[in-house]
Parts: sequence; C-alpha cells; structure tokens
Amino acid sequence: MSPGSGLIFLSEPLLYKKEEEESPEELMIISPESLMS
Repeated sequence: MSPGSGLIFLSEPLLYKKEEEESPEELMIISPESLMS
C-alpha cells in the first residue's frame, strides 16, 4: 500500500461527488472499480 494510493483514493471521492450530480449511476460503477484497482 503506497502513500500515493491514499492520496488518489481521497481525491477520487471528491471528483465522483461532482459527477454524482450529473449521473449517480456512474458513481456506483466507478466506486467498485476504484476499490479493486
């Protein structure tokens, strides 16, 4: 587990939250992928 991963994981949710307004479904599709990545 690299520190870089943590930084990306923290910034990702913020980007998804913005997209959530446009398409909440996309958020659910990206979330699981991010965890598996």
